[in-house]
Amino acid sequence: MDETEIFDLSPREDPLSPTYLDEQYSEVEKFCTPDSLAASSNYINILLTSYGYPVPLDFNTTHTEDKCRIVNCLYALLNDRKKDRKEREGCIQAFNQIQKEKHELQDQLAKFKKELALKDKHITDTRAKLETTETNLNNQAMQTTRMKEEISKLKHNMQYMKAQYSHETNKHEQELAKIQERLLKSMNQRSKVNVAYLDMNGHFETTTNNEADSDQVVQIRSMYTDLLTKSSNKERALRIESEELRKGLMKIFTSIRRLLENEMHRFDEIKEQKRDVYDETARFRLPIDIGGKESFKMIEDLLARLKEEWEYQISEQPKEYTEEDMKEKLDHIFTLEQSIEELLNTIDHTRKEYEAKTKIYRKFAEGGFFDALYPTPGAAYVISDSEDSVEDLQSSSAKHKYRFLKKKAMQDQHNITNAAIELGKERAKLQAERWAFTEMKRQLKMQEILNDDEELNSRTTSPIIVPPLIPRRNPAVHPENDRARKRLRSFLGAPAGN
Repeated sequence: MDETEIFDLSPREDPLSPTYLDEQYSEVEKFCTPDSLAASSNYINILLTSYGYPVPLDFNTTHTEDKCRIVNCLYALLNDRKKDRKEREGCIQAFNQIQKEKHELQDQLAKFKKELALKDKHITDTRAKLETTETNLNNQAMQTTRMKEEISKLKHNMQYMKAQYSHETNKHEQELAKIQERLLKSMNQRSKVNVAYLDMNGHFETTTNNEADSDQVVQIRSMYTDLLTKSSNKERALRIESEELRKGLMKIFTSIRRLLENEMHRFDEIKEQKRDVYDETARFRLPIDIGGKESFKMIEDLLARLKEEWEYQISEQPKEYTEEDMKEKLDHIFTLEQSIEELLNTIDHTRKEYEAKTKIYRKFAEGGFFDALYPTPGAAYVISDSEDSVEDLQSSSAKHKYRFLKKKAMQDQHNITNAAIELGKERAKLQAERWAFTEMKRQLKMQEILNDDEELNSRTTSPIIVPPLIPRRNPAVHPENDRARKRLRSFLGAPAGN
């Protein structure tokens, strides 16, 4: 603020100069006139006496002392005039300084008033925020209490599921041991039956070239030999197809097994020699017909997608999932479910084909295999003389062959049932992986809520200490993943070690 001078302190004209006196005392001269000299002198003496000046002053005297008194009085008046001027200038300076300080104090007062208004507004806003924070804190405390209750319930449910899974694992292991024993027995019996089957074919080859038989008998035997040859070729083709299917199933099982072992070892950061899966794949060494190369191709594609998803979840999984990542995961899970549904439809289609083939085998066992090969009624009437020999042949060798085909069809039906059970287990395994992914997503959301609670509590004066939801060994690996991985191990018969 600019300083404003209240009084002008610029140099003035000498008050004793004639010009100044003429201007200042032009009106004063009218105070005393020759007529009023006596009264004016008396009035002046009274005033000088009251102010303490040397009196009385006699203006009509001729004495030197009276004149000196007049001069001394005038000199005292002039000195007092100078003193008054100096005091006036000092007062003016003091007044200006006081006015300057006053303006400065007024400016400071206005500034302090503005600051006080801002502080009051800040206090009001802070009070409103504090009330909102207290409300949110109470809500978060209630939510934390509910989450703790939910976590407690989940722990009890997990313990129950753990006990149930342990019981089911033991049950599956026992069933697996029984199935392996039955498979070994079936394979041994199958090998024995194949030897008998080869002996039977050799028997027909040796009995066909009998020159003592009649032409009709030779024709019938040739017909049956041709029929058995076709049946053998068809059986051989079915065996080759079943062997390819068995190899495909073994490849699928081995790939899944190796994939899960590698991921579990990488999660645990241990180096272990890969286990031998020969005994575990013994159940797949059966003559099962569940489809063709298209089914195998679909299964291999599903395995490739499963491997890619597994690699993304374990190796490239971010620490915190966003909503877009969750949506992408759910879309991928939906795609996997569709693939599983397509695979199940393929299995149903294959099962229908197997049932059709089983009907053919049953038709073989019931004796209807040669219905289409029987001659017309006229031809049957022509060769009616040899019916006894044909019936004897059926009762001796063909009947035994039909019983073998019936037994083999029943065994294949049992094997396809076991294969369907195994595929159901694979589907349960995929559902377990989906459940583990959903559980991991829920745990991440809960962790984000708890982290927000911790940040909110750190700003308050009385923080509420919230214990961590689940202790972690690695910030990128959740214990829920460990439990899900152990469940997968239990389904695959892996050791339950850490």
